[in-house]
Amino acid sequence: MTPYVHGSKRGSEGSKGGSKSIVVVDDSEDLAASLAILLELEGYIVRIALTGAAGMELVVSSSAHAVLLDYELPDMTGADVAMALRGHPRTRKVHIIMCTGTAEVTVRERFSDYHAFLAKPVAHADLMRSLDLAFAPP
Repeated sequence: MTPYVHGSKRGSEGSKGGSKSIVVVDDSEDLAASLAILLELEGYIVRIALTGAAGMELVVSSSAHAVLLDYELPDMTGADVAMALRGHPRTRKVHIIMCTGTAEVTVRERFSDYHAFLAKPVAHADLMRSLDLAFAPP
């Protein structure tokens, strides 16, 4: 399936997220769309990919600031996606938030260079706290 931009670009300079962009990579279209709506309401620009390959392509092409990454994807693991992102010059510093139902110990066995780990179902406050850290000034 082709990656797509969910909804409109609602970000404004006065909103919490500003013009910051996020890619949600999750094979559950309903969950990804729900996260996109929630994040757009917070002022973020959100794009969705339903496979790992589409997610990598979208993160690179959109110059996303952060990626919410599921571990269990139909074509590869979230660890594979994350390692590819870290290995690409345009995405090596992207803020990776693992957002998955897979146990953290399992994820860490394959990839541990993420900024946050959120277990599904994700609490809104935990997600916003992780994104606040992602978009905090250096």
